[in-house]
Amino acid sequence: MKKMLLLFLLASINSFAQNLLPIHSDSYAASINLTGQNLDSVTAVGFYRGTSMVNAPGGGWWYMLVESHNNSRGADGWTKQTITAYGAGNTFPAGTTFIRNQINTSWTPWMMQLQLNRDGNVGIGTTSPVYKLDVNGSVRATNQTNTVSGVSSINFATLSDSSYNHGNYEAIVTTQSFAAGTRPGYGFHVVNTFGSYLYANGPLELRLRTAGGAAATLWTSANFTPASYLQLSGGSISGNLTIGTTAAQKALDVNGPVKARRVKVTQANWADYVFDSSYQLPSLLQVEAFIKENKHLPEVPSAVEVKKEGLDLGDNQAILLKKIEELTLYIIQQNKEMAEMKKRLADIEAK
Repeated sequence: MKKMLLLFLLASINSFAQNLLPIHSDSYAASINLTGQNLDSVTAVGFYRGTSMVNAPGGGWWYMLVESHNNSRGADGWTKQTITAYGAGNTFPAGTTFIRNQINTSWTPWMMQLQLNRDGNVGIGTTSPVYKLDVNGSVRATNQTNTVSGVSSINFATLSDSSYNHGNYEAIVTTQSFAAGTRPGYGFHVVNTFGSYLYANGPLELRLRTAGGAAATLWTSANFTPASYLQLSGGSISGNLTIGTTAAQKALDVNGPVKARRVKVTQANWADYVFDSSYQLPSLLQVEAFIKENKHLPEVPSAVEVKKEGLDLGDNQAILLKKIEELTLYIIQQNKEMAEMKKRLADIEAK
């Protein structure tokens, strides 16, 4: 009886052992060869290898790990295949990993996982990362709120719960909408403890637009009718720059005073021609008549014109120089006349 019981236990152990999968082996033969087979039919848990397999991510040799639940493929049944390229001649670099799932009887498409190459570069969506983190596609961060804005953000430094000015440098990239969602926009906030920073969180806005309405706008205000406004419009170097106004009429349009230590204006039509012998100097009688009628010098813009149209600094300097040169000629002319009169008086007195 004891011998029969011992034989029964040994048989049970042997039967159970035949259903176990090897969890550790340094033998290439420990994996199951699937060369030429269709991977859609592989749902049994195990470690596989093969080449020229149907429905693989690409050609060449692959290792594959299969995880599965509920082999009856019922309503809650699923299978996951994780496959990695290796060896020469593969469509993808060695180490490229894909996964896919089978829920009930339908397989999802192969999805590429992280790619880590021999240089230590990590790729997402790319098989040949050239940077420490190389992402081919969009990046999204959610549910990372902070005390600065209370919205989703990407933080490039640790943020304290009590103060956003924590550490030497911080950069917070956030997305927000304006006017109840009608004006989507992006915020960018950089802070450092050395005192200089770019801050665009709240009323201050920096905006870049596409060619459809090309403009770069910087303003500070609590609403969309800014009190302080800087706008650069135009898609090229021919664009207009406005400060304090939105109605650009010139290359630089400033609504307010301007202070500068030096201003240089180039001018082609300078007034040296006044000293040319062919220049017709108006008589003082003509100048007097013009002043009586117009209340300003000839060629000089009137007060009404300056108020309405403004003043061209270059042209105005040329006009003023012309008047100075004409005045110089009048003085020279009168000096000659006075010298002639003195000579005549001297001659009369000598007689």
